[in-house]
Amino acid sequence: MLLILSLLLVGVSLGLFVYLILSPGVQETSSESPHFRRLAWLWPWVSVLSGLVYPFLSWKFQKHLEKQIERAGYKGEIYVKDIVGLQALGAILIPVMVLWILSLLLDSAWMLIVIGLIAFWLGVILPLEFLRHHIKTRQYAIHKAFPFFLDMITLCVEAGSNLQMALMVAGDALADSPLRQELQYVLNEMRAGVNRLEALKAFADRCGTSSLRQWVGSIAQAETLGSSLGPTLRAQAEQFRQERFLQAEKKAAEAPVKLLLPLVVFIFPCTFIVISYPILLKITDMGFF
Repeated sequence: MLLILSLLLVGVSLGLFVYLILSPGVQETSSESPHFRRLAWLWPWVSVLSGLVYPFLSWKFQKHLEKQIERAGYKGEIYVKDIVGLQALGAILIPVMVLWILSLLLDSAWMLIVIGLIAFWLGVILPLEFLRHHIKTRQYAIHKAFPFFLDMITLCVEAGSNLQMALMVAGDALADSPLRQELQYVLNEMRAGVNRLEALKAFADRCGTSSLRQWVGSIAQAETLGSSLGPTLRAQAEQFRQERFLQAEKKAAEAPVKLLLPLVVFIFPCTFIVISYPILLKITDMGFF
């Protein structure tokens, strides 16, 4: 069984190598991201595999990956084909390497098959985990910058500026962050003629945070009802400030519980050793042992 599996993997690798040699035009990476430039030596294989796998993807999965790439902040830098190619390469390369190493250590064919399937799953899931990690990091940065952004928008609107001018002022006042980059993108869309509410809804969808969705929803409701934006934004800023305070209190209350395990596992044993060692040394010198 192991021999058949090894021959199959070798055959697939040789077939891809021949296809790579005979297919010009796949030497260039489609990615502009610095994260993927480090993998330039792998990109010919990624290009070949993405071309083989991409036609079999469902439209729904392609749209899902596009949204994930957009929320990770890599729109225009990496594409669905790049992620799919990396998944296919990982699904081949990681099991081959793992099985090759473990075949020298293990004799059980069933164990190798199980480990090979786990390695295959890891190869498929790692590029998606890369995207999820960057989405979480980006959303955290947006959530952290949002209170200052909301206060700036509220001040500008209450001072008499319209919403687009308030967005421009807030974008200039923000430090370099994902939120500022998204604001610049929204303003460019508005200047290009996109409807303001549509641009803001797309902005909230790209960021993927609940606070921005609530903010855009309140703006849409105020414009629909014809009410003033100033009091609406002021009430939302106050509500968001209270929510942040409650979150801080919750994290402070959780801190002692989270510290309990490190204290029991690391601090208490060391303290016990430091206290008991002189006592044991004294007892030993007195001849009890």
